Amino acid sequence: RDWSSDVCSSDLNDFILELTHGPTQAFKDFGARIMAQVFQYMISKKKQKYKVIVATSGDTGGAVANAFSSTDVPVCIFYPRNKISEYQEKQISGYGKNISCFSVEGNFDDCQNIVKNLLKDNEIHQETHLITANSINISRLIPQIFYYFISYRELKKNMDIQLITIKFYILFLLEILAMQQQHLYQN
Repeated sequence: RDWSSDVCSSDLNDFILELTHGPTQAFKDFGARIMAQVFQYMISKKKQKYKVIVATSGDTGGAVANAFSSTDVPVCIFYPRNKISEYQEKQISGYGKNISCFSVEGNFDDCQNIVKNLLKDNEIHQETHLITANSINISRLIPQIFYYFISYRELKKNMDIQLITIKFYILFLLEILAMQQQHLYQN
């Protein structure tokens, strides 16, 4: 296991769940690693061609590149040119093999628009099925829920847990709201 979630105490009543102990020091390492192994297994059972595409502002790309580098699943990562750190760019572009990286003139939203447009392109889907590894993909979100179970297991029942990131909560709530809104429009 090359990922851990350490619960540290700042005093007797406050605790912090540190999610930066993975191979790329991003909280996304855990979800990306599980997603990569699940995709590798599922894709190996199908005769169709698949490719993972992801837009990143830095840490998602590094976590996805690292996780999928141990698989045969092809990955394309789009990141904004000169808008991520040199360290993040090395993480994203240092794997080769099945990991392709594209620096985009613009910002993260421009990268995200490329991914969205590729996902909508029916011509591409006739040849290769595209899957996103961004946070919209529930297969990356579900493993991240385990952070909370892991920390709960490590702590007594009534202690407060402070997290170094609330991004997961926000993304998860937005995903639920989007699903509910989509359901309302369908009915």
